Amino acid sequence: MNFEKPDIVVVDDNLDNLRILSDMLRNHGYTPRPAASGTLALDAVKASPPVLILLDIMMPETDGFEVCRRLKSGNATRDIPVIFITALDQLENKVRAFAAGGVDYITKPFQEAEVMARINTHVGLVRAKEHLRETEARMQKLRKYESLVRMAGAVAHRFNNDLQAVLGNLEMAVTDCASEGSAPQTLTAAMRSAEKAAGIARLMVTYTGKIRGDKEPMDLGNWCQDNLAELNALMGSHQALDCRWRHPAPVIFADAGQIRQMVSALLQNAREATGKNTAAIELSIDTVSPDAILQQNRFPVDWVPENRKYACIRVKDAGCGIAETDMEKIFDPFFTTHFTARGLGLSLVLGIAMAHGGSVAVESRPGGGSTFQVYLPAAREPKT
Repeated sequence: MNFEKPDIVVVDDNLDNLRILSDMLRNHGYTPRPAASGTLALDAVKASPPVLILLDIMMPETDGFEVCRRLKSGNATRDIPVIFITALDQLENKVRAFAAGGVDYITKPFQEAEVMARINTHVGLVRAKEHLRETEARMQKLRKYESLVRMAGAVAHRFNNDLQAVLGNLEMAVTDCASEGSAPQTLTAAMRSAEKAAGIARLMVTYTGKIRGDKEPMDLGNWCQDNLAELNALMGSHQALDCRWRHPAPVIFADAGQIRQMVSALLQNAREATGKNTAAIELSIDTVSPDAILQQNRFPVDWVPENRKYACIRVKDAGCGIAETDMEKIFDPFFTTHFTARGLGLSLVLGIAMAHGGSVAVESRPGGGSTFQVYLPAAREPKT
């Protein structure tokens, strides 16, 4: 819904009235969409729902009452406010108009100031309702994320405590067996499995964004240059990595090992999404200002950029893309649209970004590839 220049459908079989109302709306910053009959109005609203409808009553074939009833019976149109604007001033007609679903009633001849005051009021109400819906949706996402973080932290803590006990006992068993000869292979295999499980517990903690690390100034351009061979090794046999950054590259205050883990997870995700596509996967580094940071599909949902420069680590692929219905789930632990679980790859990306005071934004469409952008606070302004 466009609130910058809201569109309003104007319905009247009198062409002079259509012109007058359309000019009035245009002069006050609205986009009028005139319709000379009820049938044309229904088609116009169905094709593209407006913010509001101005509706005459006395029209041939389909009158205003019937138009309003049909609009209120449709799921996609029932919430669009309808203001009747008509020469009928009898009380019974006003009652019928409100009974049909109208929100207001203006009689002709009308005064421009009155018409615009009522339109502005109802458009303001639509804006307020839309803002409330968006706020409720954001709060629902935030509650879900906070619940997942609490669960991940609690599971990881209990899981890790039990695993440490298992590892301790296995180490003692291996030591006892070694003193009498050689440790059984079953004990050694059990230790390896327990260590892998402990690694999963550590990854769950990473997802919560509460990991610690040895943070120090890190030039992302130098880091990319030093690790090009390792980054290229993450690509498939038919894939290429297009790595680029501006000079000077941004410097962040970070744990280099965690940044390596995050970038690797992004590239592995891009490789899986790309499949057999031979298009290169792009890795780019840039410095951005807060107003250039994406707002849509940005996680965590309550993150707000500060008034400072940010490093942007961008990974773009030409893969299968992400459905809008899956966008809110892609950072959930173990979420996957495939039969085989992907594990915690993207969850780690978000957790590491959060641990560094940053955020992750996603742009994607099914069949059109995906772009993941990680924003991390810059440690200092790049030198020019």
